[in-house]
Amino acid sequence: MAQVFTFNGKTHQFAEDIQPNKEGLYMATLKDGDNITCEMWFVNGELHRLIELD
Repeated sequence: MAQVFTFNGKTHQFAEDIQPNKEGLYMATLKDGDNITCEMWFVNGELHRLIELD
């Protein structure tokens, strides 16, 4: 099952299933369906930053 995140109007679909912490900081680095590596930062379970890495 794919996991989808939308950040700043852009949608990324990931094959990996992640479960961000409900409290505190959580960081994940995943490759999306378009083969773009993305670094995502979650604070208290909410996505606060998504950066496409080169």
